Amino acid sequence: MKQRPSTELPFHHPQSRILYASGVDGDVHTTYHRTGKNRLEREIHDSELIGAAQELADELRVGYAARFLDKLGERNYPDPVPKNIGASLVKRAWHEPRVTLNSPSEFEESLGGEELDLATAPNDSVVINFRLPLPLEAFWHKRVPNGDEELPEIASGWGNRYYALMDELWLILRRWQESHPDFSVCRLNPIGSHVDGKSGYYYLFAISRRDAALIVL
Repeated sequence: MKQRPSTELPFHHPQSRILYASGVDGDVHTTYHRTGKNRLEREIHDSELIGAAQELADELRVGYAARFLDKLGERNYPDPVPKNIGASLVKRAWHEPRVTLNSPSEFEESLGGEELDLATAPNDSVVINFRLPLPLEAFWHKRVPNGDEELPEIASGWGNRYYALMDELWLILRRWQESHPDFSVCRLNPIGSHVDGKSGYYYLFAISRRDAALIVL
């Protein structure tokens, strides 16, 4: 029996920065750079907060990717993914969501001055930008109708997989929040507000320390 590709993260220095970049061939390349303090570390001096944000980002990426692989292996879709296609997605890391960490000012600059309906991240927080795996981001709308409706030509199972995974991220967040009561996570983009493209996002979260006065011991 062939083993399913591992979704475990490769080792990286705790002070390294996770970067995702789209190559000219469409591949998503994951790199770990260690070049001294990055902007996040220069602007947010709370190393424990940064570490907590990195931990949450890793859990979101690994947990979501694992569930996506499970959905790729299920055959009850109108277009079951052939094994070679699934292996190709894993090879290119297209089964992984793209997760980046920024300081509030760094993220604001990445928007290029565009006015968006976003909540303001606290100055002493870390912004987590969560983007869907590429196939889901591109084809989330290609959902097969239920019942006896006639299938449109563009219908496929990608949309069905997208909807089947909608609760996964929130389950991961709730488990993480329960085990990290000293930190607070709030969503910055309203429901249904998503942006595609290089500076896009699917979910935006700000993670910060809870007010010590509000922590019940």
